[in-house]
Amino acid sequence: MKKSVLAASAVMLATIMAPAANAAVVDGIDLSSSVSDSFGGIVGAGSFSDAFTFTLNEASALTSASITNILVELTGLGDIDFTSVDFDGNTFFNITNNFDNSMDLAYISGVPLAAGDHTLTVQGIAYGTASYGGNITISPVPEPATWAMMIAGIAAVGFAMRRRKQTTRVVFG
Repeated sequence: MKKSVLAASAVMLATIMAPAANAAVVDGIDLSSSVSDSFGGIVGAGSFSDAFTFTLNEASALTSASITNILVELTGLGDIDFTSVDFDGNTFFNITNNFDNSMDLAYISGVPLAAGDHTLTVQGIAYGTASYGGNITISPVPEPATWAMMIAGIAAVGFAMRRRKQTTRVVFG
């Protein structure tokens, strides 16, 4: 009994004293965790096309990106109708226009990104001087070593669960 309590105490102490795990840092943009950034523009009346470019040194994933225009009469700004929102030349965005043209929204999520340059292009028509804004979030892709460690851990748990229990025979004398 004392040995099992001592062993349990030692395991608990070792667990408490263990250092925290650290994620790998990717060169270039620090993608050890998700990175978010805001962008936007003020445009004059007529059609417009704005491009926002960024570079990644490692493969990543576009977690989400959204672009909005909210017409507020108090600001004196005009309305914008987005005609297309492209990411690297592909139209992935779902554009939603409000019934009274007071709000436009474009949204995308879950796009894998290779290393290199990427461009987000916003095109539309402005009815008077208008503004829009957006937010983009990029998350790291797990490294192969991380995947290997995760698979090994799942295999170890499966092995432990599958192990046979030994039968114990009790004899009363």
